[in-house]
Amino acid sequence: MMPNIKFTHNWNNKLDCFVFTTIRRSFPSKDAYYDAQIGNVFQVMVKGELHSYATLRTVYKGAFETIHEIIKALDTGVFDPEQYKWVFKGFGITDKTPVLLLVFQNVDHADIEAWEDEKRRAESE
Repeated sequence: MMPNIKFTHNWNNKLDCFVFTTIRRSFPSKDAYYDAQIGNVFQVMVKGELHSYATLRTVYKGAFETIHEIIKALDTGVFDPEQYKWVFKGFGITDKTPVLLLVFQNVDHADIEAWEDEKRRAESE
């Protein structure tokens, strides 16, 4: 089964970009999970609906305050630090909070469909 990454909103329409990021709270189980998933394709879900497919390219770990302001602005679609801090505070993230910065690269739907068809054929043989 393909892993998925869930979003409540497509902040800044970032999920439509070839490469996009997401900042998530860090927990030991999440850290290990995402580390093990580097290079794997995820279903990108928005409000429970399939939006796209994307490969997890890298995971950065650190305190929220160590992530560059430009990344935070692009991630949320707001440039004012007070505004994006307010957005992240809604997810329980403040300056000292340990976070994961996940970097994804979108994958063409046709490539995924071909891969899934091939997998189904192999399983039925």
